[in-house]
Amino acid sequence: MKRVATLLAVGLVAVLSACGPGKPPGTPVAVDATSGAPVDGVDSGGGTAPTICARAVNLAPLGVSVMVNNQNLTLPDGTAYTLDTIPGGPTDGYQTCDGWLVHGWGNGSDTMSLWLVSRTGAPRVMVDKADAPVAVGADGRRLAWRTGGKIYFGHVDPANKAVVDKSTTAPARGAPIAVGTDSVVLGYSETGGGVDKFDTWIPSLGDYKATWDKTAHVRAVYRQSLADGSYLGLVQGPAGAKDLCLAVMNAKANLTVTKKACGIVSQLDDNGSVSPDGHWLVMFAASSTGDGQIALVDLTKVFSTPAVTSNWAAVGGWAWEDSNNLLVASGGSLRRFHVGSLTPDPVLRPGLVSASKLIPLPRLG
Repeated sequence: MKRVATLLAVGLVAVLSACGPGKPPGTPVAVDATSGAPVDGVDSGGGTAPTICARAVNLAPLGVSVMVNNQNLTLPDGTAYTLDTIPGGPTDGYQTCDGWLVHGWGNGSDTMSLWLVSRTGAPRVMVDKADAPVAVGADGRRLAWRTGGKIYFGHVDPANKAVVDKSTTAPARGAPIAVGTDSVVLGYSETGGGVDKFDTWIPSLGDYKATWDKTAHVRAVYRQSLADGSYLGLVQGPAGAKDLCLAVMNAKANLTVTKKACGIVSQLDDNGSVSPDGHWLVMFAASSTGDGQIALVDLTKVFSTPAVTSNWAAVGGWAWEDSNNLLVASGGSLRRFHVGSLTPDPVLRPGLVSASKLIPLPRLG
């Protein structure tokens, strides 16, 4: 099966292939004349830890919201917010304890953005003028992004903008693709076919120092870190270039593999999502005939007994509703897959038109 690609993914590859030196490093304090944001799209608050708020599972309305046709945010009860004020249109996002964090496409190059949409549907810019999609942490608060010649590590301030906790001079190529409590994973595409080069920056240790040569084993990194700060992803397997293993990687040691499970990965892809209780992983897979499917993996067993628990016959975006139910958008409709069953249930939502482009927004926090 060909790699599943969305507008955002295509743009990410294009941007991360071309990221180069930008303007000289400087403190982002000047105000942009149109957005009212600092020129680098942030407030330079410096070093303030993000305030802990209620978990996303407690945020009303319960359930998973979806992006419709890259225009509207539609809630489970059918309430719809039109996001036509986001430059370039919204692409995807997450539901968090603060509302919905939504990526804006901008010009697809150096004006990408991240917006916080409130419970009343009002968008507030968190980051603008980013060179690539802003990376969002598993807590829904931590952020990392590249603007011009710098990499920023910060957090959401719901009443204002993103606050910068640390910054460093950016490498010639690469931008954040994942962020944790004290780690930023950088990546770029050397071939143009997907992110295939990786590095890390640990903000607490000071400025970024390039170590791209120490991560040649890494083939993909999933976007949200695990509870202990490590990352799931794919690494090179022992049987040649096309052999892949699922792995847990230590970001503070150049993505060194601490656990791996080989012989179960059938698709090179950087989409992988862990259930809220940390028990289950879903990732894209390919059947023996090449058809797309979603592989369900038991993370409590897979690294001792490598196996896929189930393969669900579906392709498309997804989001966990809870620890046992996955909402999948496929063919313009929504389906719910249950752990322990191969047969999905159709999900009918008010306000959704059949054959619309639907993107579920995962819940973080």
